[in-house]
Amino acid sequence: SSTVPKGVIIFCHGSGDSGPGVQNYVEALTSPSTLLELESRGIQFRYPTAQRRPYRLMGGLKSTVWFDRYGGMDPKNPEDTPSVLNSVEQLHQLIKEYIEQGVPSGKIC
Repeated sequence: SSTVPKGVIIFCHGSGDSGPGVQNYVEALTSPSTLLELESRGIQFRYPTAQRRPYRLMGGLKSTVWFDRYGGMDPKNPEDTPSVLNSVEQLHQLIKEYIEQGVPSGKIC
């Protein structure tokens, strides 16, 4: 019933934010005419929200983060691998759904 997009742009939010939050941010920084032009050319935008999970940097409180990490924000500190893999699976599922609709994988970013 709906038209298959020609391409898809997936925006992932920052720690503690949400899909609608990053959508507001993107729309505030991008001219409406640019977004409308892309949409008129068949480009669809998606703004998924990460799962709520305990986040060590917030003392273990649950937050919408794509992955957890050990020991703070320093890039030398390791990520929590299972949480990374969980988010990768969430994003792969979203991409798979578009591919099944007929969107070429090279047109999803």
